[in-house]
Amino acid sequence: MARLIKADGTTTEVVPSNGKKFTLTELQTLVGGYIQVLKSTEKQSSLVVDEEGLLRAKPVNLAASQLLHPMYLGQQLRGDVVVATRKEF
Repeated sequence: MARLIKADGTTTEVVPSNGKKFTLTELQTLVGGYIQVLKSTEKQSSLVVDEEGLLRAKPVNLAASQLLHPMYLGQQLRGDVVVATRKEF
């Protein structure tokens, strides 16, 4: 099941409205902007973020940033982040 990690560190489970896959609109609503998909340290999961989080000066999401794949060394995620499997989006 997918989860939403808010910038304040709180986590909630989220479910696509059709029960199977998130729509683009749903993901954009959850993260509050245009989406970007990044690799996660969790196998079979990806991170869906607002690609303009830094430009919009959204707060750093420390909890989600810890899930970033090592290839993104030194980067921090901003704003709310969805952690989901590829099958869910």
